Amino acid sequence: MAVQKVTRRGKAVWRARVRLGKRTLTAYRKLRREAEDAEAELRERIKREAGAVKVWSTGKSPTLSKFAEEFLAYSDRENGRAEARSKRQHYRDHLLPAFGDLRLDAIDTARIDAFKAEKLATLAPATVDRLVATLRRSLVLAQEWGALDVVPKIKAVRQRRPEFDYLTFDECAAFLEAAPPQWRTFLLVAVRTGLRQGELRGLQWGDVDLAGRRIRVARAFTQTGWESPKSGKGRTVDLATDALEALRELRPTKASRTALVFPGPSGKPLDEKAIYNACAAASAGAGLGRVVSAHKLRHTFASHHAMRGTPLAVLQAWLGHASISTTMRYAHLCPSAAAQFADNVAPR
Repeated sequence: MAVQKVTRRGKAVWRARVRLGKRTLTAYRKLRREAEDAEAELRERIKREAGAVKVWSTGKSPTLSKFAEEFLAYSDRENGRAEARSKRQHYRDHLLPAFGDLRLDAIDTARIDAFKAEKLATLAPATVDRLVATLRRSLVLAQEWGALDVVPKIKAVRQRRPEFDYLTFDECAAFLEAAPPQWRTFLLVAVRTGLRQGELRGLQWGDVDLAGRRIRVARAFTQTGWESPKSGKGRTVDLATDALEALRELRPTKASRTALVFPGPSGKPLDEKAIYNACAAASAGAGLGRVVSAHKLRHTFASHHAMRGTPLAVLQAWLGHASISTTMRYAHLCPSAAAQFADNVAPR
């Protein structure tokens, strides 16, 4: 969780809070800079304590159900709440029923391939691939911790690259024009910055640098509460002129640095259903024939930039993708810089 300004013993201070399993580590500092340093120290402490796991004897591998206790405890410490919860669901509903009674050294490539084939009969390839990734991560850690000698070869589940929906430039203009008045700035900022829905919900005025024309993405508010951005790292997104002007008009005269830019009616982060309803209203008003969600606005941001020639490396930084391969899904929209060289070998 990112640092927050709070009142403690009648004084305004900055609080750094990091979750460690069922425990919560907290530190208070006078300055935001000091609190951010304290948060980094707490995270380092988590990493050190995460290493204090059971050392297994390599003479005999434990069963997966026995090893799961250590792996899921590690996941609770190391991962965000949403990811840790997802891994627990993977184990509960799929991995333990299939492999729970097997020793780790009995979980070989053949059994894993059979598991994939069985799951693909009822689940989407992307879902099965996530299950296999959780199992692979478990076995790799088991080897590191001395519970397994050799990790079997595990192939990723082959899947088609999903198509993504985005607004054309004309559709985007119509969408913003048809947006409910109280939602226009939110939707404009969404389509001009590519922030994820949780990042928009958690955006604070202290993260908006109007003079520097940029936004710092430092936190997100998701279904599980306050989180770090999906990549685990903050990033900076530069502001287009229309989004910059809209934020200038929206900013209160005396805005607290920790005040939400887009608060809900109660002052708390916006409700996800309210965001969906606003997107649905704008989509219907624009006559799009489909609902363009907040996530599709993120695709629209990336697609428009790709079509206008923004370098993919810049786009990767703005979107917060950990790997350029994720950003490459927009590469086919980029104007070709190579076409001008096609006739270099033709007769003159």
